[in-house]
Amino acid sequence: MLLPSRDQQDRGTSLEDRLQLELANDAASLCEQLKQTQNMDAYIDILARLWTLEGGSYDTGLDIGSDASLRSLTENLYVTAGRTKRWAIVRRAAALLGKSDETLGDAVVEIVIRQKQLAVGRAYSLDAVISEPMSNTDLLDKIRTYCGDDAREHILHQELVIYLAMLIKAEPALFEDMLTLRIGHMLQLIVAQQARIHHWPQHTAFEYVLTLSPHTLTMELREVLAVIGVWSTTSPGWRPCTACSAAVRSPGFASRPWIILPSPAPIQTGTNGVNPMAWSVAYRKTFSAVCGAF
Repeated sequence: MLLPSRDQQDRGTSLEDRLQLELANDAASLCEQLKQTQNMDAYIDILARLWTLEGGSYDTGLDIGSDASLRSLTENLYVTAGRTKRWAIVRRAAALLGKSDETLGDAVVEIVIRQKQLAVGRAYSLDAVISEPMSNTDLLDKIRTYCGDDAREHILHQELVIYLAMLIKAEPALFEDMLTLRIGHMLQLIVAQQARIHHWPQHTAFEYVLTLSPHTLTMELREVLAVIGVWSTTSPGWRPCTACSAAVRSPGFASRPWIILPSPAPIQTGTNGVNPMAWSVAYRKTFSAVCGAF
């Protein structure tokens, strides 16, 4: 199966090239570009455009004698990108393929049995709140309904749910002052922090977050949770449950008879622990700007 070579895969595509792709409507011409490109970022851009035009079953004709459908090419790229740790491409390919993590439902169980709720999407809605175990299918439906049109954000939402489950088992103290964990706003905080550090616009910071490894993204999420805890204890009058997690106590939620499972020993975070005094005024302003309206 034809794939970009390793020595070319780290060169990104230009904004001009992406704009031209968005206007391209000739599938045959795009397939020819797919055949010629040695740039992995350009490869996934072309695949994405072809998905929009033709759908996953479209035969590109690039590999005679074997499956050369868009779905097959995207699956192969997904595997290759994972092997080479190109996380933005992994996430974009997963989004095109509609992939989901089979442990997503288990992750939700780990959270709700500890008397927490989840809310997906950026804008708060009671219909987006998850307060009891659900099937993977129902969870994905909620994510796709309330998380906007960018399927990459759907993938990030899945990841953050899984990482929250890992963290709540390992470090339950991080969640003491929260009832509802708003995934969309946690993602916004992670993006806002990268935008502040690098002096980037929000969309550039979001693209950067897509490149983060699972471990790095987990640690970024942990820092956001730690800062929520810092603000709840060091800022008089600041209400962590409404300002950051937008907690909404559902009638009877706290009294539901979830069985509490034993938690493993806390993970070692090394230098990732958060010192309240170490956070700069600039970060606090960024954090306040994102959270203050809620």
